[in-house]
Amino acid sequence: MVVRRDGSSNFGNQKYGTFPSISAGWTFSNEPFFKNLKNTISLAKLRLGYGTTGSDRIPPYSYSPIVIANVDYILGEQPNLISGMTQPGYVDPNLKWETNISKNIGLDFKFKGGKAGLEIDLYEQNKKDMLLAITTPISAGSTPVNGETYDRFLTNIGDLRNRGVEVSAHYNHKFGPVGLKFSGNFTKNKNTVVSLSREGEIIFDGYPNIIRVDQNEPVAVLEAGLPVGAFKVYQTDGTIKTDQELEIYQLLDPNAQKGDLRYVDTDGNGVLNNNDKVYKGSYQPDFEIGFNL
Repeated sequence: MVVRRDGSSNFGNQKYGTFPSISAGWTFSNEPFFKNLKNTISLAKLRLGYGTTGSDRIPPYSYSPIVIANVDYILGEQPNLISGMTQPGYVDPNLKWETNISKNIGLDFKFKGGKAGLEIDLYEQNKKDMLLAITTPISAGSTPVNGETYDRFLTNIGDLRNRGVEVSAHYNHKFGPVGLKFSGNFTKNKNTVVSLSREGEIIFDGYPNIIRVDQNEPVAVLEAGLPVGAFKVYQTDGTIKTDQELEIYQLLDPNAQKGDLRYVDTDGNGVLNNNDKVYKGSYQPDFEIGFNL
């Protein structure tokens, strides 16, 4: 059993985090009831583990607001241009450690003194209080200064869960003077965003982007119940082919022209926005398989 108490200057009000870990194993092939199987299964072991670690991988002073000098203001009854200072964006002064929680149960087997082996692991990994940057709405008043934008800030926005299984096996064999080892592995992981900072919150951010005329729309989304890197896009219903189709669709998009894609107003409110986008998978693979010789 190990307990860590870590501190980081990357945080302001909550510099410290406590991270316990514990593991246990039982080599049940050494027990008397296993004696009749020893010639075939030379090792059989059960493993249990629970561990926590912390992450502070963020830029220094992310909890502290930036104040920029030499920003001009007009003040007074007789307007005068006066040099001033401004806080162009927002920060979260209560940033804290992102916590990674790992739980696993595993079985190890060795056959015929190590000629073959098998390892099976079931795991769950949770990230709590994820440290990610979010974009503030325009109404928040973040101010561009000297060509720099300050419309993003770091915060602990939610929880993430990974559950899966890992299986690996190997087999050793000698072909005359040549020894070969065959090995393979299989991994299946299910990744889910459990929660964000506010119930029902959806964060559109990151790549890839869909570029349309005068618009640059992110596809990747963070949303509770979906995997990280989920793709949400507009459903399409072919292209605009006739004047009649164009006239009808321009009620939804006045700038539409013939030949444009016809996007579906999925919620039927007469406005195309992020609420109309539908989930179309993610970059996460269904499973992974590997072989080695």
